[in-house]
Amino acid sequence: MGMCANYYEISDEQFKEIESSLDVIYDFSERGEVNEADIDKMWDALHFLLTGESAMYRLEDNLLSNMVVGKTALDNKEILIGYTEPTRVKEIAKELDQVNFDDILKKFNMQECKEEELYPNIWDYEEDIEEIMEDLTYSFDTLNKLYHSAAEHNHGVLVMID
Repeated sequence: MGMCANYYEISDEQFKEIESSLDVIYDFSERGEVNEADIDKMWDALHFLLTGESAMYRLEDNLLSNMVVGKTALDNKEILIGYTEPTRVKEIAKELDQVNFDDILKKFNMQECKEEELYPNIWDYEEDIEEIMEDLTYSFDTLNKLYHSAAEHNHGVLVMID
C-alpha cells in the first residue's frame, strides 16, 4: 500500500476537535464535512520538484514546501501530520498563482529522483516517465484547487501522510 498523502480543508473549529483526537478527521470525511484531496504516493517527488529538497526536510519558511507537508508538524508517532493555518494558506494560494508547473516539470529528472532516494521507489522505470509526469501534474493541480478553496473559505489545511 505505501505512504499516501491526504489533504483536508478544515475550519478552525474542526482543527480544535482534531487536536484532541485525530480520529475525528475520519468522521468529518465520512460525513462529507471536509473538502479533501488525495495525491497518493507522489508527495515526496512533488515536494522535490517544487523545492529541490525531499519532503523529509520540512522547509518551514517555504510556501511550496508548506503546501505539500504543512507548515507545522503535529506530533504523532504513527503518521506524518502537518497543518497550515488559514493566513498561511492564503499566502500559498497567492504563490501558486505565480507557479508555471509546466515549466517546472521540464526540469523533472528520474535519475535525480533515484539519487535523492525519493519516495516512492519507482525511478528505475524510465518507460513510465510520461505516466509519472501525469501523476505529478495531477497532484499539483489537485493541491492547487484545494488550497484555493481553503483560502477562499478562510480555512486551514491538514496533511496526513500514512
